[in-house]
Amino acid sequence: MLALLVRLLRYIRPREGWLITLLCTTAVLSLPVSLLLVGWVQGSGVLLGLTLLAMLVGFVLARSPFPGWLGGLLGVVFGLEATAGFVGHTLPPLRLVLDELTYAVFWSWPLAPLRGHGRAPLPFQALVSDVSHRLGSFGDRLWWWVQGVAAGGAQQDDMVFLFFVGLLVWAAGSWAVWWLHRRRQALTALLPVGVLLTVNVFSAGQGEWWLLVFLGCLTALLIAVRLASLEQRWARVGADYSGEIRVDTFLVGVLITTVVLGASVAGPAVVSRRTAEWIWRRFSKPWEWVDETAQRMFPQLERSASGAGPAGAGSLPRAHLLGGRPELSTQVVLRVWVNEPPPGQEGEQHYWRSRTYAVYNGQGWEQEELHTLERNAGEPWSEEPLVGRRELLQRVQVVGVAGRVLYAAGEPLAADHPYRALLRDAHDLAGLETVQRTGEYIILSTVPAVGEAALRAAGEAYPDWVLERYLQLRPLPERVTALAQELVAGIETPYDRAQALEAYLRTIPYTLDVKPPPEGRDVVDYFLFDLRQGYCDYYATAMVVLARSVGLPARLAVGYAPGRYDGEGGFFEVTGEQAHSWVEVYFPRYGWIPFEPTPARRMFERQGEGGQLTEELTDFSERLREPGEQGELDRLREAMRRLSLWLGIAATALAVGAAAWIIRRRRLEAGLGVAQRLYLRLTRWGIRLGRCPAAHETPTEFARGLAERLAVLATPVGWHHRLLQQSWLAGQEAKELTALFVQAQYSPHPLKEEKCSQAGILWRRLQPRLWTLWIVTALTPSRPGAAPTYEAAPRKCPSHRS
Repeated sequence: MLALLVRLLRYIRPREGWLITLLCTTAVLSLPVSLLLVGWVQGSGVLLGLTLLAMLVGFVLARSPFPGWLGGLLGVVFGLEATAGFVGHTLPPLRLVLDELTYAVFWSWPLAPLRGHGRAPLPFQALVSDVSHRLGSFGDRLWWWVQGVAAGGAQQDDMVFLFFVGLLVWAAGSWAVWWLHRRRQALTALLPVGVLLTVNVFSAGQGEWWLLVFLGCLTALLIAVRLASLEQRWARVGADYSGEIRVDTFLVGVLITTVVLGASVAGPAVVSRRTAEWIWRRFSKPWEWVDETAQRMFPQLERSASGAGPAGAGSLPRAHLLGGRPELSTQVVLRVWVNEPPPGQEGEQHYWRSRTYAVYNGQGWEQEELHTLERNAGEPWSEEPLVGRRELLQRVQVVGVAGRVLYAAGEPLAADHPYRALLRDAHDLAGLETVQRTGEYIILSTVPAVGEAALRAAGEAYPDWVLERYLQLRPLPERVTALAQELVAGIETPYDRAQALEAYLRTIPYTLDVKPPPEGRDVVDYFLFDLRQGYCDYYATAMVVLARSVGLPARLAVGYAPGRYDGEGGFFEVTGEQAHSWVEVYFPRYGWIPFEPTPARRMFERQGEGGQLTEELTDFSERLREPGEQGELDRLREAMRRLSLWLGIAATALAVGAAAWIIRRRRLEAGLGVAQRLYLRLTRWGIRLGRCPAAHETPTEFARGLAERLAVLATPVGWHHRLLQQSWLAGQEAKELTALFVQAQYSPHPLKEEKCSQAGILWRRLQPRLWTLWIVTALTPSRPGAAPTYEAAPRKCPSHRS
């Protein structure tokens, strides 16, 4: 099996060699891996496969006889098709393709008599219809996005963003492979990848290690490509050269790569502030233009990649529009620990809110101009008294979600990292975000602890800022307002009216398969009277509009549903499928209370009697420290577990490698006698120590030259007296072992058993001495004049087996 694998690798080996191919692949893949690490939007994992496909296409085009312009045109065409297929989901399901192929086979022969009577439809009609529908949906999204850009403010669409990123990744990957294999210009080949990678790292503020990986691969690739070009030139002109030049070049390449990486790491620390400011003055204006353009085209790129639709929060509907099937993911995005019992044991299930929205425009929810209030770690953004609420501490581990959004249950108060409060005014919080990206944080919130009786008695004495903002509506179709009035007719309290609206919406069937609303139609009117089915964004938006129509202040909240509780780990595991939107209604004294109009989710439980003022919230830092210490312990355990896993993988790899080496050595030594086998090993050690057996010399001459080489290697060492003795003994034992080999190889009689035992004893003594000389001389710099004087050996060394 190993031999077949070796033959396969030799058969498919690129002309440039596996080292150049590996370096190029690693450098190019650093771009999609960096994008995946940052996670601008969900679904970025498709970029890895797209990059590999782009490299394969670039390799084929580079090997083809096509001129450069034709190869580039074909690469563009393939790139558009592949990116639209993988990112835009325009490729039909494999099962449908197989079904259509099977039907085409039967249609072409057994059903041939029926074709003329029109009884059998033509093959591939369903396939063409499916592809057309997918292309049409993807084209509609592109068209909506282009219209938004042309109007001066595009709506966020993750798929469109990922499509353009996929095109850039495809272009960079295919360009790199084509230029490397067609033109042998490594710097030109990897320049686009480097530019895109630098922009990504600079924009995201993370992923610097992948930039270092790219720089290391680029430096090594420049050296490797130069050596490969020289070797091919030497081969064309018939010039003879030593194979040891590869080892020397490898060592020099490692040294240069290390220097480049060290300078890259140390560079920011040694560059003066004046120099940095001068560079930034030169590039700040172009970068600001790029940043403003990106923000205009993709206004919510810095937001969380989760959340629910109209708000553009990640996995659910794009572009503040409610329409089209949301793209849900099974990828884990959050893990949340809370300081309360598990669900079902006096604990609750909480929604993890990212932000809220207040302005409905008929087609979705608008981005508002928000004020930012920066706070230090442990400092609350507001100190207003809280009624009918209780504290909840959460430790949130960010796994597969982008942005700086801080997810929290209820109303967040403070975090253990410096953060910004996004405010509509001094009382109205839209959401929190960290100053710098973080993979884990502790956050303190207050969640409702008020019963139904208290909410019914809350009254309607709303603050002015609530009345001004959360009762505003654009002109609605009359039947929407009439329906709202009809649903709450005769109901006295605001809480009961909110419950009536919630109960009505929960009777509408839930589905993810919905068509986009017609252009110009009010979404709520379309949902309530025509569509009559939908997902969470439709239900939540409809309830907010109906509630405002009857005088109930309401807003839209987006984020995640509770997720699955992991009893063993003690945390909620949240995936992209849990992306959700719900409704929050304002009640005097108690603040915002959540409601769940989506029938696919269970309704909120109202626990507590409310009406009691919670104790004054002080010493936030101390409260935030408790789960942090537990998190440190959990992280230590996780690190130990990962270390054990990697050590196990490394041990397995070493064991497999050792087994493969032993098997290979046994195959090479199969059929040899003891003396022949040990002499073959001696020749390998000679190559390792710089004394390759020449084609013109006898085994005895080789042994004599090896003994001289060992003495030369031991000479430069300062404490060389004992080492010289070891080298002399090794030379004598090598000569004795070679004499036994000559006797066994050329004598008409087989070697006697005692001679074979003598050969084994010699080798057991000789091998440790060779190891000692190799290690010591490798760690000790050679002195001038200590180089051996023997004739340079050819690149392939004979083993004197015949």
